[in-house]
Amino acid sequence: MLQSSFSIIDQLMIGQLGENSIAAVGLGGNFMLIFSVVIGAIGTVAGILISQFIGADDEREAWRGFTVSNLFGIAVAMIFMLASFCFANSILGLYTTDAETIIIGTPYLRILSFTFIPMAISTVVATWLRCNEHATAISQMLNLLFMLAGFVYCLQKEKKNILFSIQMEKISMAEYMIMIMPILISEFLWSLGQNINSAVYGHIGTDSLAAYTLTCPIQGLFVGALSGLSAAAGVKSVAQLLLIVFAIYAPVKVINMILGGGIIRSGGNTKIIMIIDIVGTWLVGIPLCLFAAYVLKLSIVPVYAILSVEEIVRLVITLVMFKKKTWMRTIGES
Repeated sequence: MLQSSFSIIDQLMIGQLGENSIAAVGLGGNFMLIFSVVIGAIGTVAGILISQFIGADDEREAWRGFTVSNLFGIAVAMIFMLASFCFANSILGLYTTDAETIIIGTPYLRILSFTFIPMAISTVVATWLRCNEHATAISQMLNLLFMLAGFVYCLQKEKKNILFSIQMEKISMAEYMIMIMPILISEFLWSLGQNINSAVYGHIGTDSLAAYTLTCPIQGLFVGALSGLSAAAGVKSVAQLLLIVFAIYAPVKVINMILGGGIIRSGGNTKIIMIIDIVGTWLVGIPLCLFAAYVLKLSIVPVYAILSVEEIVRLVITLVMFKKKTWMRTIGES
């Protein structure tokens, strides 16, 4: 909710500058989404390792999982940071042919690149705190500073020492990669799918992309307040229709998040979620989006409505997998 509220404030400020600025910020955010879900995947694996090893009273191995995840996250963040800073113009050109939008978005994406490493570290630190039953709720750049302060405080309070080691005993590095790769692949493909959707919206028109961009942070909060986000009445009306469509599918989205992103994934069998994500995004969502936009030549609202059918498909598959209980797995068991 804090992250979404941050985006809303961002949109309130940018919205007054016109639809090109809104679209440019949205495109930068879309590329950042790829990084966010990849780092989220690393955080998920860190959570699986830390929580299971803590539950097994093996604190040393939990610390090793924490260390490996942090180093892996920093490495990924550096790759994204270099790509965003050095090739910002080319990246934005993948989404839109509007020269003004690209010019506005290029410096914005370069600024965003400096948040990647702090975000990577804070994600893994936050995972450790959650797995140790410490609540945290800090936002954006100050997030890392507060997380680290809380991290040190909790260690001192519980009289624990940091144990940095990348040599895990209960799980090999190969097993770690086997666990993380399905999540990385599924999350990357999902976020790539979202970026393809945004590229489709961008080619429908900058005004359509701006309208969709306005709804993204609102969707995160499940709030319908759009007043003041843009001076363009046409963009406001389209954004409101998009929110109505989102509200219709919201219950299905939430169930998928709880079952797929939470319960099943925490069981350790990450391949199942990768399969569900690939089927939902690439066999259902993307084909429907392309068909609606380029074959039926529909506008942004019906395209988004048709695309969202993928959530229903995800739910059906997830419920079947959940009832079979094949996703339950204990790490370290032979």
